[in-house]
Amino acid sequence: NAADLKVYPNALSPDFASIQDAIDAAEDGDNIYIDTAVFIGNVSIQSKAISLYPMRADGMYTINGSLTIYIENNETVYIQGLSGGSCNVSYSGNDGTNNNEEWTRKIIFNGCYFSSNVTVNNYLTSEVYYSEFNNHLNVHDCELIANTFYRVSINSGSNVGKTKIYANRFESNHSSDMLYIHTN
Repeated sequence: NAADLKVYPNALSPDFASIQDAIDAAEDGDNIYIDTAVFIGNVSIQSKAISLYPMRADGMYTINGSLTIYIENNETVYIQGLSGGSCNVSYSGNDGTNNNEEWTRKIIFNGCYFSSNVTVNNYLTSEVYYSEFNNHLNVHDCELIANTFYRVSINSGSNVGKTKIYANRFESNHSSDMLYIHTN
């Protein structure tokens, strides 16, 4: 059964005062609800299928540091309501190949804001909804719906032809490099 973990400043057990402590305690399938506060420090998710949500429905929580996520086979990490700097998402486990589509590795961003570069490496599927990227988003195999981008690079990945782009807004002073799509 999935557990609901709570993060807020000055929390006492069984709740958590840091996002990283809640992530470390979480197990696959758990939900972490984070107060609308600023949390200072780098955060890492290591091979866990977990979900991060703001504690309040329309709220956002801030990670003032980098977010690093490692996803293994058949894992999905869901992030909603994050306001953060940079984010790097990579696969772990096997060598990354997925020739028979026997497993999935997925990152989902919903209603997030990023001020620095976000990179989702190959052999991962990205779903990005209602988010804003004030720098560069670099993805493979993705679904991008109703976002605001400064710059996006979409590279051909392991699931060629799976990219979907709908109702996004592109803002940049350099119109020639707002959207870059590379296919084999």
